[in-house]
Amino acid sequence: PIPCAHSCGRSPAAPSSTAMAEAAAAPAPSASLLHDRNASYSCLSGLNPEDDEEDQPRRSRSYTQLRHLEGLSYESKNLDVPVVVVSSEVEPWSKSGGLAIVAGAYGYEFAQRGHRTMVISPMYDDYPGVGWLADKDIFFHGDTHRVKYYYMRKVQNEATGAATDYVFIHLECFRRAGGLYHDENGEYGDNLFRFGLFALAALEAPLCCNIGGSTYGDKVIFLANDWQAGLIPTFMVHKFRRHGTYTSARCIFIVHNMGYQGSYPWKGSELSDMGLPDEAHNDLFFVYPEHMRAWELDKGECINLTKAALITCDRVLTVSANYATEICTPEGGFLLQDCCRSKGIYLAGI
Repeated sequence: PIPCAHSCGRSPAAPSSTAMAEAAAAPAPSASLLHDRNASYSCLSGLNPEDDEEDQPRRSRSYTQLRHLEGLSYESKNLDVPVVVVSSEVEPWSKSGGLAIVAGAYGYEFAQRGHRTMVISPMYDDYPGVGWLADKDIFFHGDTHRVKYYYMRKVQNEATGAATDYVFIHLECFRRAGGLYHDENGEYGDNLFRFGLFALAALEAPLCCNIGGSTYGDKVIFLANDWQAGLIPTFMVHKFRRHGTYTSARCIFIVHNMGYQGSYPWKGSELSDMGLPDEAHNDLFFVYPEHMRAWELDKGECINLTKAALITCDRVLTVSANYATEICTPEGGFLLQDCCRSKGIYLAGI
């Protein structure tokens, strides 16, 4: 069974027999790639073709077939606003499924369309061609953590000079021999800490990383992908803006799979651990109905990163137009359908 980020003893529906058969038939990843050993947490894992030539570059085996730059019916706007993509995985460096493909597509497309584009992801392994960029001390969970930023610039179009800045966040808690989110024993017990610190470090990157002679600054648009980046809009609203930073920035939260929400038992110290004010409580706090609780004395109280992201972000996008409708239903919303419906015109599908 696939361990679930939707914790507190609750899991989404079991995978279908077809999905299990496909997973069993998939080729085993190379033992040298730590970041490949994981099950997919994205409903887009089917975008990874199985019959491509193994010696082709990773991008050509996945996203190349989906590109459609020519013939678009819209024009790029607000090109003076940099785009900052935050994802827990991005191909070809880290990949468990379709989330990495989409994150890689953002990095390519926005740069090609004329935006200054940064893609931020954890550094799970040593990546060839990546160099040190900056250090930043971040206070989190009662301690100061030295975050190291590594960097690679990839030119997407030699003729136009379009390029993407890939920034990798180096933290020891991401350097593990298992999968990205779990190992054979189940989900990592410190995932809330890992991706909470990752979100803070990602928000600092446009401010502290000098790339090509300048930082991105605080007038940017963040594309936060799924629960792993769910604290991006939460920290931006309740932490950074309180101190006058990111007041002109916006955040789009992108839902790839509502079945995984980043939900963890509420212990009572979450706000102080993450340096958040009391005003953030209602955004993060979630109570499961009685029939979904794990044991008799379970109150069902959790911190839910997806709920917080849905409330605090400026817009919500899903990976398809149909999925935007589906997450507003009890069947597809996994108890967060009211939060989705409340976004109104600020919810749409790609």
